[in-house]
Amino acid sequence: MFDHALERDFPHAKTAERRHASRVSATYPLAICDRRDHLLARGRTVDISQAGVFAVVVPARGPIRAEHVVVELTVPRAGDKRAGRDRGRVVRYLAKVVRNEQLGQMCGLGLELLEKLPPP
Repeated sequence: MFDHALERDFPHAKTAERRHASRVSATYPLAICDRRDHLLARGRTVDISQAGVFAVVVPARGPIRAEHVVVELTVPRAGDKRAGRDRGRVVRYLAKVVRNEQLGQMCGLGLELLEKLPPP
């Protein structure tokens, strides 16, 4: 109903939805590095999909200006239900920064996952 009212009142207004995959709320620790493996930030995911992730991070040395970064995401091991006993496994991706917004001392990053990288 709301969509129809929008179309009626603003017939020329169109929005483009860039997301092509469903997102789920998930909080996993992550590290953001440049291509030379220098730490840029650490934080946690807010949501994640097959194609991307949104994370809130604390920059290591100031604003993140890189267009492409390496994301090191720590995910739980399949079937391991022992809380606190295992830190999980690290999965690495080459990612493109598609959104970068300052949130006080922190930063919100929208990252498009481009390619899975070999383990560290």
